[in-house]
Amino acid sequence: MGVAKRIAALMREFDWITKPFTEGGGTGVVDLSTSATSRKPPEKVHKAFLDATRNVGPGSHRYMTNAGYMKARDAVSRHLAQSAGIEVPPELVIMSYGASGGLNVTLKTLLDPTNEVIIVAPHPLEYPIFAENHGGTPFIVGANDDFTLNPGRMIAAVDFDTKVVLLSNPCDPTGIVYDRKSLEELAGLLDERQKEFGKEIYLVWDRRYARIVHNGNEPANLFAIYDNSVLVGSFSKDLGMGGDRLGYIAINPKCGTKDQIFAGMSMVLRTLGFVNCPALTQHTVINIRHNSHEVPSYKEECALLCDALLEMGYELQRPQGTYFALVKVPDGRDDFVDKLAGANLRVAPGKAFGAPGFFRVSYAVDRETLQKAIEIFRKFAPKK
Repeated sequence: MGVAKRIAALMREFDWITKPFTEGGGTGVVDLSTSATSRKPPEKVHKAFLDATRNVGPGSHRYMTNAGYMKARDAVSRHLAQSAGIEVPPELVIMSYGASGGLNVTLKTLLDPTNEVIIVAPHPLEYPIFAENHGGTPFIVGANDDFTLNPGRMIAAVDFDTKVVLLSNPCDPTGIVYDRKSLEELAGLLDERQKEFGKEIYLVWDRRYARIVHNGNEPANLFAIYDNSVLVGSFSKDLGMGGDRLGYIAINPKCGTKDQIFAGMSMVLRTLGFVNCPALTQHTVINIRHNSHEVPSYKEECALLCDALLEMGYELQRPQGTYFALVKVPDGRDDFVDKLAGANLRVAPGKAFGAPGFFRVSYAVDRETLQKAIEIFRKFAPKK
C-alpha cells in the first residue's frame, strides 16, 4: 500500500465510523449524523456575495497578505465586539480557511514535537488528529458525568510538556456550554502551572457554535478570563456557509507573546498550503452587516427531538447550545448504531468523539426529518 501507515490506520478508523452511514444509503435515509445545518444562509449573506462579485476593483482576486485583507479583519474585529463583547484589534485577527484550518494553523504555530495538547472528552472527532498533525501528543481528559468541565481533573493532567488546552465551547458533540465559574477555576489553575513551570500554556477556544445557544446560555468571554488565549471561529454554523470556508483566528491582546504568535501564524498559513482565506469570502465578510442579521435558533428542534427521546426512556443531557445532543446507547448495546442504520436512520457513533457508549444526533434538519427519526427511535426505545 502506498498510503502512509498512520493514514492507513486513520482510514480504517474512519471506515468504522462511517460504515453504518455508507452502507444501504439512498432514498429514504433519515440522516442525523451531519455536522452541517440544512438551512440556507440568510438573504443578507447572498446579497453580500453578490455585492462582492459586482463591486470588485483591480487585483481583487490576487494574493493578499497571508493574514488577510485588513478590511475583512476589521469586520471580524467589529463582529466579535458587537456580538460577544470580545475586544480584539484587527491587527491581531487572521482570516483562515474555515475554523478547522484555523485550528491547524494555531496548533502548527504553537506546538513543538512531544508537546501535549489537553483535550476534554467528549470532543470534536478531529481534535486528536489535529494535534498529531503537528507533532503534538493529545492527552484526553474526561468531563464530568453531566459533560460539564472538571478543572481539577484537567489540571492534574497538565505537566511540563503541556503547551495547549483545546476547548470546544459550546461543545460539539454534547451541546453543553461550559459555565464561567469552571472556566475561571481552570484559568486560575493554569496560571499557577505557568508560574511553576516558567513557561506559557495556551488556552485555545474553538467558538464555532458560540452564537447558537438556547435560552440565553451565552459562553463566557475567555479573553477576559485567561491572558494566554487564542480563539478560532467561523461563520459556517450560524450563517450556514460551511462550504465557503470563512474562518478567523483572534489572539488575546493581553497575551505576552501575541506579536510572535501573529507572525508565526501568518507564516504557517503559507507553509501549510492555505496561503490565505479565499479572496471572495473575505470580500463577502466585509459586506455582511453583522449587527443586523438574525442568528438562527434551533430551540424548537432541540425541544422536539430531546423531549421525544426522553419520553421514550433514552438518557441525555439537554443541550444548551450547538445543534447536537449526545445520547446514551440503550442497555449498552454495541450494535445499536448499526441497527439504526439498518432501519435507515443515521447517527454518529460516540466513540468518534471520545464517548463510547453514546451516539450523537443533529437536530439541524427540518421538522419532517425529525419526526421520521423519532418514529424510528421509538422502535428501538429502551425497555421500561
